[in-house]
Amino acid sequence: MTAHAKLSPSAASRWMRCTMAPTLEAGLPDEASAYAAEGTQAHTLAEFCARTSVGLSWGGKPPEAADQEMQDAADEYAAFIRETFLNLKDEGADPHIETELRLDLTDWIPEGFGTADCLIVADGTLHVIDFKYGKGVKVDAEGNRQMSIYALGALHWAQMVYDIDVVRMVIVQPRLGGISEWAQTTDALLSWGEDVLKPAARKAFDGTGEFCPGEDTCRFCKASGSCRAQADHFLTLFDDNPAPDLLTTEEAGELLQRAAGMDEWLKGLKGMVFGALMDGGTVPGWKLVEGRSTRKYTDEDEIAKRLRKAKYKVSEIYEKKLLGISKMEKLLGKKQMGDLIGDLIEKPRGSAQLAPASDKRPEYSPQEQIMEAFDD
Repeated sequence: MTAHAKLSPSAASRWMRCTMAPTLEAGLPDEASAYAAEGTQAHTLAEFCARTSVGLSWGGKPPEAADQEMQDAADEYAAFIRETFLNLKDEGADPHIETELRLDLTDWIPEGFGTADCLIVADGTLHVIDFKYGKGVKVDAEGNRQMSIYALGALHWAQMVYDIDVVRMVIVQPRLGGISEWAQTTDALLSWGEDVLKPAARKAFDGTGEFCPGEDTCRFCKASGSCRAQADHFLTLFDDNPAPDLLTTEEAGELLQRAAGMDEWLKGLKGMVFGALMDGGTVPGWKLVEGRSTRKYTDEDEIAKRLRKAKYKVSEIYEKKLLGISKMEKLLGKKQMGDLIGDLIEKPRGSAQLAPASDKRPEYSPQEQIMEAFDD
């Protein structure tokens, strides 16, 4: 078994629909990012906090948080684990808990494996809990392919000892709204694994099936920008022959739906061309130029010394302002900030933003905003 699964559960939303994606990605390098390193650190801290919160041992030196925000997120995750565990005990159950447990997924995914952040099993219910530190995209538990795959692996592990009727899947994402939950019966989960997951995994592993370019499937694909199916998907937008003159709002709306993800695709194309030119290659129609830059001081202390010598006052050459809310929260911590100045912070309603009809956020009503403004 390789160190990295060819069909990673975290990428299931891609390879279950675009079954050719893993084959296309196979020869492309992984691009490590600061976000990935930050996520690894946060997960280690979260596991430590979760284990110690329920009295489990921790081998080695306790991990450190990068900042207060990371510590708060780990504490929130641990608090949920502890509350779930203690509630089960209060109800008379004898819960068993595991953290960072490697799962065997080979019944559904060739050479498949994954790691569950936390499993708690008691009285016929299996709790599969996943910690997510990211704040770029909110992740929901309901219908989540990654969570369903983890749940299948956890079920395979738990059924060796326990009779499981229901699997409860929970995503704890402290920096983007907290907790999302979804429950499935054992029968429903196993049917999904056999009828949906298994055939899709077989195609993806064998490199058969079809391409399915789109905003969600292409977002984190390593082949995004160089995939010809993705290019064809966007280029067909210009194949139609609409009526002359002006587009209708309906036509504009349809084009926007079909063009979802085009910004990222164009960014990928620019990255390919930029990389080729930086490596000394040539791309017809393109060249590298020097971008704009901003003036900056080379020695602020020396500048201050000279200006003070020229009789300028400190108040004239320095400016002070209160820390922004995010920086203040990192300084004080979420709880202390709420205690000290929470009553002096407000979160106004956001401005109108275009979103597809499938977006789960409630619909924005401009008329209601106008009425509220008059009421104020």
